Parts: sequence; structure tokens; C-alpha cells
Amino acid sequence: MKTAMRFSLILVAAVILTVAMVLILPEKGAQSCFSGHRDVSLVIESFDEVNKLINVKWHNNSDEVIMPKNGCTVYKKIDNQWELLDATPAFLLAIHIGPGETYDETYRVGHIDMTAGSAYKIETEFSMGEENYSISLEFEK
Repeated sequence: MKTAMRFSLILVAAVILTVAMVLILPEKGAQSCFSGHRDVSLVIESFDEVNKLINVKWHNNSDEVIMPKNGCTVYKKIDNQWELLDATPAFLLAIHIGPGETYDETYRVGHIDMTAGSAYKIETEFSMGEENYSISLEFEK
């Protein structure tokens, strides 16, 4: 009986946390991650407006090691179309993100003026074994 009650409490706590995250996230700007592999994702942690940096966290929920690339392509949504703003060459990092691990990465977006209230997308790549995957993160600022 105690085990069932503990499980119920954990389940209720998970539901409350999920609801809280859904309610809080839009205040920071909505984010949607589209990955070539279902167990790898990106989340924006912060923006550095002065130095034009986007700080993201890689999440590897797969059973394999991944290697992210350090460059990214930035798009802005204009008239419901993604318009290219900037592309930085992507090179494999000497970083290995193990199964279940996270990694903080910073992408420089240079001269781009990210206007508040606009939708943007960053796109980059990662390797898992012999396969290469693309990953993108759409967000509102």
C-alpha cells in the first residue's frame, strides 16, 4: 500500500511540475525542437544581447554518445517563411555527450538583430556513430 501511495504522490508531483513548466515557458518565449533523432534535443538557456550569443543546452537521452557541431544557421520567420539571416560553418567539436548527459554550448549570432516578438530558428548538426543528424530549435523572442 505504501508503494502505491508513493507512486501516486510522485505521479501527482510530475503532473504539477509539467503544468508549471508549460505555464512558465511561454513567458520566456515558446521553444520547439525538431531533431533528426528523437532522443536528442536542444533548449535555449539564455541570450546575451550585448555579445550576440545564444546559450543552449544539448540533451542526449539516447543510448549512444553524440558529437555536436559548433556552427549554426539562423533564420527569421518573415511572412510565414524562414528567411536565412546568417550561416556559420559547422565543425565537429571534440566534445562527446554521453548517454543521459547534457552539454552547454554557445552559438555566436554576430550582427543579427533579434527583434522582440519575432520568431527565429537555429539549425545545427550532430553525429551519432557513423550517422549525421540535423537539429533545429524554433523560438520566439
